[in-house]
Amino acid sequence: MLTTEGNTMTLKYFVGRCIFCGMCADTCPEKAIRITKEFELATGNIFDLYTDIEHEIKACSMCGKTFISKKLSNKIALKVPDMPQETMDLCPDCRRKETLKRFMGVPE
Repeated sequence: MLTTEGNTMTLKYFVGRCIFCGMCADTCPEKAIRITKEFELATGNIFDLYTDIEHEIKACSMCGKTFISKKLSNKIALKVPDMPQETMDLCPDCRRKETLKRFMGVPE
């Protein structure tokens, strides 16, 4: 389950539903998931099977809507170094509007 509170996005991962098929590791674009033969699901407390993964998120500089994790934003900035920072700080909706304004020649 994915939740957002303030400037933090939290993924609550429940390993109790995992069947260890490896599909998540195969499809993860960041290769952040690895399947190993080292796991233990025996527990007396079901809450031991939950893991919270937290990421700080950025808000759009124009509308204030949160839209991307800071970690992902930094990764994109490294892969696309010539993208202006003011563009990187806009959510997809505002980026679309600003691009259209520039294309149409609308004054600021």
